[in-house]
Amino acid sequence: MKRFCVECGKETIGLVDGLCVDCYTKLRHVLDLPRSIDVDFDKRSSRVRVDGKWVGQSETAFVKLVESIVAKAAKARGVTPDNLFVELFPKGEVTVAKVSFNAHLGKVDIFSEAQITIRPRYTISDASMKLASNYHEAIIQLRFIENIPREAQKPGLNEVLRLLKRGKEKNELSEAVAVKPERKGYDLYVGSKKAAKKVAASLARIHETKVIHSSKLIGVDQSGKTKYRDFFCVKI
Repeated sequence: MKRFCVECGKETIGLVDGLCVDCYTKLRHVLDLPRSIDVDFDKRSSRVRVDGKWVGQSETAFVKLVESIVAKAAKARGVTPDNLFVELFPKGEVTVAKVSFNAHLGKVDIFSEAQITIRPRYTISDASMKLASNYHEAIIQLRFIENIPREAQKPGLNEVLRLLKRGKEKNELSEAVAVKPERKGYDLYVGSKKAAKKVAASLARIHETKVIHSSKLIGVDQSGKTKYRDFFCVKI
């Protein structure tokens, strides 16, 4: 049975809150989406905070952020969006996200579009503050079995640095705050013990050798807990 739109008088079988689709999209928003959002941005590491986690700044990170905002707004409205599409347009320091989706309101399908401006809010993550102050939980001791020139040791050093960089997406402290030349190799001071252990194990597996683990007492923290520095030695 056809009914009439209370705004334009159009006769239709599909009404949403007494309005036809055209009037509804002109007068109301399908979802209550913000016009702009501020995103924490760490200039030191070029990482952004998305859903409470620091991740590398990328299109994927921003798309996930916008999708999360749409999902929350849809849940509050009791709407299930279909065919959600997010397109990003960088403009200087800001990024404009154009969003489109289909929404089911009662028996009516409505195509909706919106625009959200993503603005950086400059700050520094806890991990960046630690790394900037040379914080480190472990030391990877890279050693070479053969007595080779320092220049010939560089590929091995770069291999460790690449492994640390690979792990940084999941662990912000997977970084060497210092690299010191030592006899027959290098000492890499790593922010995270967990990252150092993982990288040392990967390096040992690649070169078919093993990791020699040791620890050194470095003091007691404010709670009275004994603190140790961990060493992971890999000879290649």
